[in-house]
Amino acid sequence: MELKDAKPASCSPDGKELLVRFDGSGLGSDIWVLSLENARDSQLVPFIERDNNQRNAVWSPDGLLVAYCSDELGSWEVYMEPYPGPGPKIRVSTDGGSQPVWSHNGKELYYRKDGKVVAVTVETEPEFRIGGSRQLFEGNYAGCRVCQSYDVMPDGRFLMIRDPQESTPLGINVVLNWFEELKRVVPPRKG
Repeated sequence: MELKDAKPASCSPDGKELLVRFDGSGLGSDIWVLSLENARDSQLVPFIERDNNQRNAVWSPDGLLVAYCSDELGSWEVYMEPYPGPGPKIRVSTDGGSQPVWSHNGKELYYRKDGKVVAVTVETEPEFRIGGSRQLFEGNYAGCRVCQSYDVMPDGRFLMIRDPQESTPLGINVVLNWFEELKRVVPPRKG
């Protein structure tokens, strides 16, 4: 496996490991781990290597879970698994989903489905399980098939890029002699 073929996905909360998407296994895209403690000598180690595609991997804030997307059912769905494993793989989304992002306290996992953002509660005590889900909002926001195109602030606000309402610019206005126009609009100060 060549390190140059690895695409960074998510850094562990302690900064010691990096989840990467690796497309060179012959099976599809998979999720591997790269140690950052001695990166020059590090090797890629498989974490989720299956016959289908996995992408958009992201560590939970405590570093004990990894959420990701997989097309194993024929459409993209969001899953999570304990890290470093072993443990159960749990399907998070029920009818499509992509781009998982954790809340800063790790108690919710957000994902996108079409133009919607959905929140799912995550419980780790007394055992690991998914709680209820709810749609938070909907809108025309930019997306990315293989990368993260939004994030959540520590206070719970979402940072997203709104798609432009107009597909092409209407035109460009060029102002000549703008300094003269500025003098006319804003007269010089006296005194």
